[in-house]
This record gives sequence, structure tokens and C-alpha cells, in this order.
Amino acid sequence: IILRDERAHVAPNRPLNKRRHPPYYVNFVLREILLMLLLLLLINKFVKMFRYFSFGVY
Repeated sequence: IILRDERAHVAPNRPLNKRRHPPYYVNFVLREILLMLLLLLLINKFVKMFRYFSFGVY
């Protein structure tokens, strides 16, 4: 009987976990977008540095 009670307690938690999964994916996507924006900013900085070096050479 104790095992059945434990299973009953575990079963209702599963749908709640399924409901909690989508926000995790949304947060993961938002983190990826933020990382991409940071990479773009770094690339822009490097491009500006290369432009300054190119102007310095010319």
C-alpha cells in the first residue's frame, strides 16, 4: 500500500513538470539570443579596430 501511495504522489507531479518545461526552453532561447547579440557587439568592435588599423596603415 505504501508503494501505491508513493506512486500516487509521483504521478500528479509529472503533468506539472511537463507544464514547467516550456518556460525553460523560452529562457534557453532568450539566452542564445543574448549570446548572439554579445557576439555581434564583439564582432563590431573588432571590425572597428580593423578599420582603425587599416586607416592607420593607409
